[in-house]
Amino acid sequence: MVFEVTETEQAGDVEHLRNIVDYYREQGFRVALDDMGSGYSSLNLIHRLRPNFIKLDMQFVRGVHGDP
Repeated sequence: MVFEVTETEQAGDVEHLRNIVDYYREQGFRVALDDMGSGYSSLNLIHRLRPNFIKLDMQFVRGVHGDP
């Protein structure tokens, strides 16, 4: 099971969010950050939450098949 953190809104208390993520990780769940590169996402959030998966925003992959 993977918990997905979406970056459509800014996390008001990143430390609290990290504690929640850590709790579920200790229970055996994995964590994904969704839409990285859009909204309020930042490299700092990657560093603080240390997700198992990072889902890039579509703007980074759109048309990649035609751009060498």
